Amino acid sequence: MIELHIPHQDPIKFAKYVLFKDNLEALVQLSFDTVPSLAMLIEAAAQASGAFASEQTKLGFVASLKGCKLLQKPTLKELQAKLTKQYEMGNMHSFDFNILQDGIQLAKGSFVLVLE
Repeated sequence: MIELHIPHQDPIKFAKYVLFKDNLEALVQLSFDTVPSLAMLIEAAAQASGAFASEQTKLGFVASLKGCKLLQKPTLKELQAKLTKQYEMGNMHSFDFNILQDGIQLAKGSFVLVLE
């Protein structure tokens, strides 16, 4: 387990630890102060993309969202985000995400992140 270093601070730093990472996928531990809403889950997924960041990466922002859907309401404050890198074009990176609670899919979607 590796601590995720992103510029966010508590209480809005939801992505905490990288549990697994290879070139295309990452599994990140998420932690919330309350049971999260869909908006919080999307933000957590975007933060989890920091697992793919290099040391030169400074800041990034979400440029688009697609197909974001809450499949089941979470009941816990500790969840996981599974990210799959779809493509990288210059400073634009596309990811699919799944939010998991005890291996059960709670939310899914895609986003494009633009890095400065």
